Amino acid sequence: MKRLVILSALLASTGIVAKQTPLTVNSKEPFKGANIIVIQAPDSASVALQKFARVLVEQGFSVDKLDLKIGYLTTAPRPYGQISPAEYTYRAVVSPSTTGSTLAVTGSYTVVVGLRKMSEDMFWAKGNLTQGKQCFTTIEKATKAYPSGSILYSKKD
Repeated sequence: MKRLVILSALLASTGIVAKQTPLTVNSKEPFKGANIIVIQAPDSASVALQKFARVLVEQGFSVDKLDLKIGYLTTAPRPYGQISPAEYTYRAVVSPSTTGSTLAVTGSYTVVVGLRKMSEDMFWAKGNLTQGKQCFTTIEKATKAYPSGSILYSKKD
């Protein structure tokens, strides 16, 4: 029961809840406003999460939290940029599927402007390179490095 409460709180905090499952909109190509990258893996949920954690470390990320029982991981904030430095943080939630497992990867960036901290979720946008898109494309490279996984793009409102 305790695990269920913790998992529900985690999913609510990432915006991935039963009413807003990340798999309602799927596309093989990124689309304007996409803010979830889905990895469909042939592995069990815990193996998939461990593999993704290794991929992230190989790509230069630091894994901050990894919980195989609940099925999530978060990265430590990763600095990016020099002109307007930002920190990118990513989360992955794994769930079993009929063919293995599904990892839903989300992210956000935080930038300090003067004395103010501003944060926003990652998103894909055609054309201009914003912090949101850069945050998206940075983790997209890591998701594409997952061995034997297929990538889909989705959106939560």
